[in-house]
Amino acid sequence: MKRFLSIVTGVCLAASLLAVPAAAADAGEAVRVGLYYGSAALAAPQLQNFEGSGYQAGYYDGGAVFHSLYPISQEKVVMLKDANYILNADNTYAEGVSGGADTVGAYHVQLPQSYDTADAARAAVQAAGTGAFAAYLGGTYYVRTGQYPSAEAAQAAASAAGGSVVGGSAAGVTVVETGTGNILFEYDSNGIFAMAPQGSHPLTWSKGFKYYGNFAYPRKDGGNLSVINYVPLEDYVKGVIPYEMSPSWNVEALKAQAVCARSFAVSGEGKHASLGFDVCNSTDCQVYKGANQATANSDTAVDQTAGQTLSYNGKPVVGYYFAADGGATEDAANVWGGDYGYLKGVKDPYEDTEKAQNAIWTVTMTAAQVGDKLKAAGYQVGTVADVRVSETTDMGNVLKVTVTDTAGKSVTIEKAKTRSVFGLNSQRYSVTGNAASGGSASTAATEGLGGNILGGAKAAFTGGKLSGGTPSGSAAPGAVSTSFTFSGRGWGHHVGMSQYGAKAMAEQGKKYDEILKFYYTGIEIAGQ
Repeated sequence: MKRFLSIVTGVCLAASLLAVPAAAADAGEAVRVGLYYGSAALAAPQLQNFEGSGYQAGYYDGGAVFHSLYPISQEKVVMLKDANYILNADNTYAEGVSGGADTVGAYHVQLPQSYDTADAARAAVQAAGTGAFAAYLGGTYYVRTGQYPSAEAAQAAASAAGGSVVGGSAAGVTVVETGTGNILFEYDSNGIFAMAPQGSHPLTWSKGFKYYGNFAYPRKDGGNLSVINYVPLEDYVKGVIPYEMSPSWNVEALKAQAVCARSFAVSGEGKHASLGFDVCNSTDCQVYKGANQATANSDTAVDQTAGQTLSYNGKPVVGYYFAADGGATEDAANVWGGDYGYLKGVKDPYEDTEKAQNAIWTVTMTAAQVGDKLKAAGYQVGTVADVRVSETTDMGNVLKVTVTDTAGKSVTIEKAKTRSVFGLNSQRYSVTGNAASGGSASTAATEGLGGNILGGAKAAFTGGKLSGGTPSGSAAPGAVSTSFTFSGRGWGHHVGMSQYGAKAMAEQGKKYDEILKFYYTGIEIAGQ
């Protein structure tokens, strides 16, 4: 099985994501996807036409509207900060000054004449000859020539041409033909600099991935260039599906996934607004890597559900999903808190957990390791003596875990933390305490794992709580456990749709809307 399932364990885990504000995008708008930003922003991002030819350099205004500024016919380009770069032998660029011809200098001579249009600026560039290029500053075009590593080095040429020395801006972006020092265009103005690939439906390489749409390059505080892909909604969904679900799966499962992915983009959650985009491209949102792994099957799933999203009580909602539930999904209230009518737990008779990747698992930790994890999560505890599942939900998933130290002090962990604190695959598990004498207390507090067997008696479940037996993980009276074994089923947060469950339902002839309405209580499919 591909790696795609590793991402679903982290899809939208924070409780804050459950609030759904105004729509982030609709079918007629672009989704702004953060590809590289923050500490991952790039010093020299490159583009190369795959389908299409050339670019329009321009900018996005505050309303996310693209404004064309200047045509670029070259198919391979690199965007640089307004700084000095060294061109390496492998056609990559690194900041610095070599002192040789391979330096792309940040300083130039700006000629005194200004121009109102790109056509006028292009004509002036051609007249100025080799080494000249257009620059856009605050609504006006200029012609610049030469490239120098310092203002001092450019001064003599500026004096001879009757121009001024410019360069080294904390906000400027320079477009260079890849593999050369040939500057094509510079931008230093309000708005976010962007490149729009040209063609009927252009597809463009960026760091090994092929993307539809445009690319914006904001700079923050004079730093590296962030990369934001402005991509049409349906193209965005086509770039999500093959990485969130195997594109070889039954098309009905893929269609259910497509509706969920589209709902995420349309509903949005605003947590990346301060960075200038709607969704990220990682497990923190949904994995999005463009068109590389898209297939006719996965694209068909998107096309056949075009424009369709999840709706609850007439409002758009996010379709949370995960890999496998191990027998039952869970109420969002028992994972993240809050009461969300469409995110209710359901017993799952469809999913084949035995065939789900990483969905049957066992983790053993020493008492010291358990203590370290608790302390890292901010819990104060001494030497751990006992770990027990102290309460389960009506669905049989873990709701509370109580840890007791050798001094008798106890701490109780609840909801999603019963998974995250210990680094487990899911909230559906039992705990066995292995006593110092070599004995163990073999218990199971998760309904889907066979109940709680102690002394031949099965503990009953009453309102999600264990009764009639020692809670899971408890060692024999007077014993201290030196290690604990967590045995579980499922993979992910258990809220919303099980991907392996969707796969099984589709293979049994269920349609995508039946799948969605099984996992999401009371939803409708808007646009169907």
